[in-house]
Amino acid sequence: MKKEFVRAALCHLYFSMPVCGEDIMRQVQGTLDDRSGCIIGGRAIWNIRYADDSTLLARKKSDLEQQASELDRCSRSFGLHINAAKTLVMVLENSEPICLGGKEIVQVDRFKYLGSIIGMDGDSTPEICV
Repeated sequence: MKKEFVRAALCHLYFSMPVCGEDIMRQVQGTLDDRSGCIIGGRAIWNIRYADDSTLLARKKSDLEQQASELDRCSRSFGLHINAAKTLVMVLENSEPICLGGKEIVQVDRFKYLGSIIGMDGDSTPEICV
């Protein structure tokens, strides 16, 4: 089974209006399959958000691209957009390009999220200070 993970840092306006941001995510959720995302504790988790950072989670490339496309579409209906320059993707077990709006998203093997380095191997040793 393919595991894919995308991090989309949205434009600052997106979360400067929390009610609007929540409405967008609810609209996107309504378009997704009930099992879209990663199964964690028996629940399908397709996004993780904190402040102006948003992370999309998927097990299949097609699900990931659908999530990103729907997020982009719903955001635009509120006059907002995904900042492509700040969008990264980390793919586990597959290196096929992931696209958003016909543009390939930069793939990385690690990125910083909420001050911590997230890597493909899941090793947190570099984050531990003695």
